[in-house]
Amino acid sequence: MKKTRRSFTVERKLEIIAYAEKHGNREAEREFNINEKNIRDWRKSKNLLHIMPKKRKQKDLHIGPI
Repeated sequence: MKKTRRSFTVERKLEIIAYAEKHGNREAEREFNINEKNIRDWRKSKNLLHIMPKKRKQKDLHIGPI
């Protein structure tokens, strides 16, 4: 069975980061059904995410993995 790729807006990523900062990455993984590695990467890129347009998705900006 093929997995469907999901994409998230910057706004949604920041919401998930905020939850992870309060409850931890593992709890955020369970709550949002997102791989913990993605959450760790997003937390590392938090400063960059804050300056990006909130409704855009990473693929629209062509700036590498976020």
